[in-house]
Amino acid sequence: MLFRHSFWILVVFFWVSGNLNSQYNMKLYVGGLYYHGDLTENLISSKANIGLGLSCGKEVKPWLDISGRFVFGTISGSDQTSYNYNYRNRNLSFKSNIYEFSLNSGININQLFWKSLNKYNLNLFITGGIALFHYNPKTQLNERWVALHPVGTEGQNMERYKENKYTLNQLSIPFGLIVEFDLYRNYKMGLELSPRITFTDYLDDVSSIYINRDEMLASGNELGALLSNRQGELLDQSVNVETGTKRGDNNKMDWYSFLSFYIKYSFPSKKISKSI
Repeated sequence: MLFRHSFWILVVFFWVSGNLNSQYNMKLYVGGLYYHGDLTENLISSKANIGLGLSCGKEVKPWLDISGRFVFGTISGSDQTSYNYNYRNRNLSFKSNIYEFSLNSGININQLFWKSLNKYNLNLFITGGIALFHYNPKTQLNERWVALHPVGTEGQNMERYKENKYTLNQLSIPFGLIVEFDLYRNYKMGLELSPRITFTDYLDDVSSIYINRDEMLASGNELGALLSNRQGELLDQSVNVETGTKRGDNNKMDWYSFLSFYIKYSFPSKKISKSI
């Protein structure tokens, strides 16, 4: 499903750009992916994981660039990085690969409002777009990684709590700021900060409430009972909580960011002669 939608994003991009007299460009990205959600206390506690990207774009106007982009990387979070005792005691953690396809636009602030910056060979852009991404949160148990989505740690496999189900393919809205410098001839380099607004609170598989261990076991979900509540691993004893006890904060969606450095190459424009 994700790749089918991504195909149509690319079709739209190349249809639009192919009908405009403009210049193609390509960017290679490397940087850090940051997760922000129930397992990060604040922005500072977010851990950076390597992220890579590739985009193909067109400068359709001196002030407007349109591009299609693919980003791959990993996000992660852990209660053990928190300074808050209650978070550390919750003892949850995860990691997830991110596969993202997006259609983006970049507006050159220099060309519209601040042309005096051109003499410094520097360009400022604001960016925005729409993205489709795939994720799959996992946690470590006995030195092996377990996918959490099929486990149902918040009762997703039980009829009573089926409203907590979530899908692994989601939409996001990337936006951000770019500072770009001229290098040599058709080459430029840039620094981009681009958060993603998402529409899911389950990047980390943590959102709502605990389900009582006995209720989990009665439904036949022994693994779910084990991974939903991991407080006992710290205390070396069984810790049971009542169904409905707060496990996460479902009033706020999770999100992630990509802070990246890129090299950009602009292909020479082809001059088309018209016969009269």
